[in-house]
Order: sequence, then structure tokens, then C-alpha cells
Amino acid sequence: MDPSKPISITRANTDKDLVLSWLYSKASTLTRHRYLKSYEQWLSFSNLTLKEAKVEDIQDYRTMLEMKGYKPATISQKLNSIKSLFTYAVKVGYIAMSPCVVVKAPVVHDQISTKLIALEDVKKLIEGARCHRDGLIIKFLFSLGLRVSELVKMRWDDFYFLSGGEVKVRIIGKGNKKRELLVPTYMYQELLKIREADNPWVFHVPLHHTPLRTNTVFYIIKKIAVKVGVNEDVSAHWLRHSHATESLRKGCDLSLLMQSLGHSSITTTQKYLCLRETEGSSSYIDIE
Repeated sequence: MDPSKPISITRANTDKDLVLSWLYSKASTLTRHRYLKSYEQWLSFSNLTLKEAKVEDIQDYRTMLEMKGYKPATISQKLNSIKSLFTYAVKVGYIAMSPCVVVKAPVVHDQISTKLIALEDVKKLIEGARCHRDGLIIKFLFSLGLRVSELVKMRWDDFYFLSGGEVKVRIIGKGNKKRELLVPTYMYQELLKIREADNPWVFHVPLHHTPLRTNTVFYIIKKIAVKVGVNEDVSAHWLRHSHATESLRKGCDLSLLMQSLGHSSITTTQKYLCLRETEGSSSYIDIE
């Protein structure tokens, strides 16, 4: 056995087979789709096999993305997708070493503070909705702090009642992680008004038994924002960020917020604390 040759634990003989195996290792359909798009863009640029790619090729790819005007966050996401592929290829013994190990993604500064929407503007979006369904989409994204991918996957059989009459909904989040959220009773009653018989999906394509696409939800929100004069950059994730900051402002416990948002680490949730610019521990001290 050649000691310089990696020990293979995969049957993949071609890049296509390896990529399919890599994508299969990703739990989320959305993640698989995004990673596949990133790989296709890389392949279109480089026209190289995984075994042919060198450090300079990855560096050139990053330079190309920068020259095309992609934002640092987008470049980071695309590079991390390719890094994930090469790392997987090394782990299963398809290649000996990843050419990405010395190529760093651009530093992305957290700018959540610029991606918030005031409660008054949320109400404007709801009131400016074209139909009752669209208004409920805004309400659920903001009130429950849902990701748009979680919203469109909601089914009627995900809802259930507690002994005291409270309503809860089962949510499937990132990596197919499940959590359960409390739904205000009034919102559930409003939701029942848009229910179509025999349709399992809560938010679906009109007269079809298929859920709304995530890009359709983005379009709905932006169209309403333009109509009512709210920042047209607003997105579904802005509503999620705003849910977090508004909940903390009104006294929500950090661990409860972490659970509600579906974060795997409280460190992720803590980033919302730094947005309380007008608050500090000194506010609770009075020596006069």
C-alpha cells in the first residue's frame, strides 16, 4: 500500500459521484440546493476536477467573486460551500489534501442593527397586505420569529392543543431540528379563516396542494414594503431579527429566546443583547 495515497472509504469514482455523496450528507434540502449552486458556479469558473484544483485556483475564484461585486457575506458563503466539499473529499479519502486550507473567506461584520424593522412598520406591512393570507405571513414571521423556510413547511397537522386550550406548533428548523412554539390563540383563529379543505399546507399556492416557495414570500414582503413606504430592503429575516430584539426589550429570558429561535448555541442568541444601545447595567443603579 502506498503510504502517500489516502485511504478511501467511498465508492465514488468521479467528481459527480462524490458531489452527490457530499450533498446527501447535508440534512436540509435548502442547504443542498445552495451548496449545489455554489459548486456549479465554481466548476463553471475553474473547469477543474477536485483532484486537479490547487490553492491558486481557489484564490483566483475568490478574486473573481470580488471583481463581480459580490458582497463579503455572499463571497464567504460561496467559499465556505466549496471548502465544505473539499473537506468532505479529504475525509472520505477521495483526495489527499484540500486546496482551501490556506484560503480565508472575507471577514463578515455582523450588521444586525441595520436589519431591524420597528413595530410600527411591522403593523404597516400587515395592514398593507394584499390579502388576509399575506398579512398572516407577516404576523407569523414576526410573532414567532420563524425562518422563511420554516414558515413555508408548516402543515395543519403540526398544530396541537394543550390541556389548557393553548395552541402550539411543531417547527422543523435548520438541519431538521424540531422545536415547538406557542401560537397566540387569536392568531390561530385568524389562520383558520384561510384554511382550504383537504390541503395539508398552511401557506400554499392558491388552489394547489403545494407550499409557497421561499422566494415568493420574499417577493410578497418587498412588494408590500414598497406599497406602504417601509424600507424596501426588508426581508423575512429582518422580521426574525426584530422578533428577537423586541422580545428581549420586553423582558424575554435569553434561554427562552434561544429555544424559540432554534439556535444551537446561546452565543448566537446573545448577539441580540448588544443591540440594546440605550440600556446598560448602570440604568439599574441609583445612588442619588
